[in-house]
Amino acid sequence: MKNRFLFALTFLMLLTFSCSQKKKDGEVQLEVKEKKIAADWILGQWFHETEEGVLLEDWEKLNDSIYLGKSYLMAEGDTLFSETLTINLKGDSLVYSSQNLQTIHLKTKDFNGIHNNYDYFEVRNDLQAFPKTIKYQALNDTLLMIEIGGIIDGEQETQPYQMTKRAKK
Repeated sequence: MKNRFLFALTFLMLLTFSCSQKKKDGEVQLEVKEKKIAADWILGQWFHETEEGVLLEDWEKLNDSIYLGKSYLMAEGDTLFSETLTINLKGDSLVYSSQNLQTIHLKTKDFNGIHNNYDYFEVRNDLQAFPKTIKYQALNDTLLMIEIGGIIDGEQETQPYQMTKRAKK
């Protein structure tokens, strides 16, 4: 009788453990599926006219956790500056990376942040003087505000750029 009771108790404990383990595994899978960047508002080509030329950013979506971009400054048909950009979800952190294409020997700059809203994100790199922060915010379907900030010549500096979306051709 004791053996049956111990056997039944052991069986119930194993059954309970295996069921709760499956539930935990299912919860982990669900969390992984839900981790994605909801920033489709950034997709397309954006431009901002400056005294130096036209600042352009092109964005495309690689998958649910990676966006690829290119930023460049054009003047009179020449590219004065260009860099590749990546927005990547790594765990719970948003990583914004930039690589200057004129000086490829320089390391990629990574900025970390959290994607809080469906129309806004902010990233930081405290190891740099400028830019230290980068903010993107969708104002509406055709306007995007980009703000970079940090220290220039010992002073806190913020540079906002209101970008306009180019119509598809």
